[in-house]
Order: sequence, then structure tokens, then C-alpha cells
Amino acid sequence: MLQADWPEEIAMPSEKGRPPTDDASQTTITLRQMATELADSHDISKKQAEALLDDLMTLAIRHIKNGHRVRLTGLGILHVQRPPPRRGLNLQTGEVIHIRGKGEIAFRPAKELKEAV
Repeated sequence: MLQADWPEEIAMPSEKGRPPTDDASQTTITLRQMATELADSHDISKKQAEALLDDLMTLAIRHIKNGHRVRLTGLGILHVQRPPPRRGLNLQTGEVIHIRGKGEIAFRPAKELKEAV
């Protein structure tokens, strides 16, 4: 079957198995745009709304760095996942070296977010 004969609901092979999406889901909203919406809906200035979101981000980053989980109710949980240390091999000397696990930020979506999407 040729690609031109495929039904529209089937994703093209170049999309690597991703389902087709509409353009609205591809829009990226920035913190500044969110601050503008907050300012409009809460009758505060845009600078105050931006400062509030900046402080929220700073607090979240600080707590994640300290190893805490950050729960944003209705959105999800941000936390650091640390894989266990592993052994490696120095190819030049043949010496066994110990490589500690590098922390990666993980996000676990809340039930409300999963249901909304």
C-alpha cells in the first residue's frame, strides 16, 4: 500500500510511531505568558505575577536540589532519581573505577492531569 493510500488517522512512518496531533497541542506556553494570564485574572501587575512565578521556580529548584520531592497538587510530583553506583573500566590502564549515579529530574503526573489529557 502506498503512503498516499493510507487513511488520514494513520501516522506517517517518519513520525516514528507517534500519533498524529493537532497544531494546538504543539503550542508552547512560557512563564511570561502564564504570568500575563495570572495578572489579568487576579488584578495584579504583570511584574508581580512574573516575580511570583520566578519565586515559585526558585523554591522548587532549591527543594529539588536538596533531595526533596515537590508536589504540585493537580499537576504532579517533581523529584530526583539517582541510579545506583556502577563499576566501569579505565581502558588505558585496565583499572576498575567506581562511577556514581548521576541524578536525573523525574516528573510523575498527577491523576487529575492524566485524566484531563
